[in-house]
Amino acid sequence: MPEVTILVAVATMLMVLGLGLFLSGIYCFRARPPAPGYTPLPGENYPAGSI
Repeated sequence: MPEVTILVAVATMLMVLGLGLFLSGIYCFRARPPAPGYTPLPGENYPAGSI
């Protein structure tokens, strides 16, 4: 059964690699500054919203 152990190890490494790429993509997306010329509309942000 050593081939099963190798397959599990490879699958785990690929999962960790994919999760790392996913999290780094989220970080880069959220850290990106807003587009030039973008001005938020008043009342369109959750804390200042009318809900």
